[in-house]
Amino acid sequence: MVEPLLACPAIPEAAIIIPHLDDISRLMCCLDALFTGSKPEDLRGIAVIVVDNGSTCTLATIRAAFPQVRFISEARRGAAHARNRGAAASSAPYLWFLDADCRPMPGWIRAARQSRDLADIVAGDVTLFDETPPRRSGTQAFETVFAFDVARYARAGFGVTANLLTTREMFDRTGPFRADRPEDKDWCLRARALGGTLCHAPTLRVAHPTRRCWRDLHQKWRRLTDEAWHESRNRPLARLRWMARAVLVAASVGPHAVRVITSDRLNGPTERARALATLSRIRLTRAGWMIRQALGPSAPRPKSILAVASGGGHWQQLMQIRESFGDHPAYYLTTQPGLRAETGTAASLIPDCNRAGLRNLPRTVILLSWHMIRRRPSVVISTGALPGVIALILARMIGARTIWIDSVANAERMSMSGRLARHVSHLCLAQWEHVAREAGADFAGSVL
Repeated sequence: MVEPLLACPAIPEAAIIIPHLDDISRLMCCLDALFTGSKPEDLRGIAVIVVDNGSTCTLATIRAAFPQVRFISEARRGAAHARNRGAAASSAPYLWFLDADCRPMPGWIRAARQSRDLADIVAGDVTLFDETPPRRSGTQAFETVFAFDVARYARAGFGVTANLLTTREMFDRTGPFRADRPEDKDWCLRARALGGTLCHAPTLRVAHPTRRCWRDLHQKWRRLTDEAWHESRNRPLARLRWMARAVLVAASVGPHAVRVITSDRLNGPTERARALATLSRIRLTRAGWMIRQALGPSAPRPKSILAVASGGGHWQQLMQIRESFGDHPAYYLTTQPGLRAETGTAASLIPDCNRAGLRNLPRTVILLSWHMIRRRPSVVISTGALPGVIALILARMIGARTIWIDSVANAERMSMSGRLARHVSHLCLAQWEHVAREAGADFAGSVL
């Protein structure tokens, strides 16, 4: 239990607004850090407002622990609505925003008082910490390097509401936060357009936990990607611009890998390897979302199949299963021109690439990407080899279902391409039961 605030005037000097949704333990840590890290004189004239955004858990315990905090509710879901509700509930001339999962550093209120008049908007710093013991997961390692680069945000003209100060006059002139978009960035840019000034205050610090698992990171970037597309989709050439941006997001894996490798925030090669894997996964996933958004909703189309196989036994096994495609439109890609005439199948050619001939890899990726965009298949299936793996990766990016059937010739262990495909395909089949069991694949009989 912390001591009550010193007597607060009817109109406080500043209101600290904290939105909350079903995160009692972190809110408890946030409020405890805010009050125990402040001297009694720092707390004078400060109102703390927690805006509950429809939590399903009870707030009785935290209300009892912090009687000096004002708890109000906002029924409309979304942090933007909660922050607007908090701002409307106070007449304080200064509005200071925190997030419930942040921990203000000791002396945060004193630092806020010292920083508040530096600009119309003051972007405080956000550091990262892990809530779990070492070693970091890939998600935690990734966030340690890339999350909350507030100095860069400030140079771009915005801050984050995890640690943001502004004035009542600036807030009223700009208008409330808007939902369905990156509300803090959107609000700051609107304020800047009205002549508002912004600065970065490194001494005004809060600590934010790194996200622990892939699901949390996935949800964060799914939301941010959707919000950014909502903001951009009505601009001229929006779809073309968004497609180009998707390509840049995917390509950013290369240069940003250097940041991971050289970062002094990570410990040892294991953390760096995990961060690199998460970097590649999240950027390619985001690129896939963006490509699907750029292509946009279209009229219902019949489910189509894109079947990819190299020459030899891979192609023969593909031909063995084509009758199972039924009446669905099927398009074929292969690497050997003679196979089309030999089997009477209308197939398009793609360059072959393997460990011995990776020089064809860029051309293979480009042509497969073109076929994905042109055909928009519902299902992509491959019987091998490396071009098939690339096809499955690209298919995941456009939202298609993917199937890999490893060659029956791999009777001792799954092929290298198959072991790669197992991580990207929705269904990975081996044609030998013991091979499937060893590789963690599925077995449903054999093609030949």
